[in-house]
Amino acid sequence: MELRGLEPLTPTGTVTLVDFDDLGLAPFGYDLAKLVVSAAMTHGQLGPALIETTLDAYNTALSDPETTCPAPRFRYFAELHHHFTSKYLHQHGYQYSWNQVRP
Repeated sequence: MELRGLEPLTPTGTVTLVDFDDLGLAPFGYDLAKLVVSAAMTHGQLGPALIETTLDAYNTALSDPETTCPAPRFRYFAELHHHFTSKYLHQHGYQYSWNQVRP
């Protein structure tokens, strides 16, 4: 998935990624996506059904439609976190590239 709609944050127009956690509270679903990406990069591919069940449980626990994380947003957050962690492949326990283990 390509990240679209990101505006450059620098005067030179260079695209810069800034982690939500560096700015304040992350949006609902982002931390779960980080956990899924990190787990898959560490332990290998997680089945799509496991991820779907996990996201469903997360959204059910929130119970407010304003705070749930729809699957497309979750996938976007996972891709964003992949961009933050890809430089750590083969370090810190990350054995697999998200490109290899993405469901």
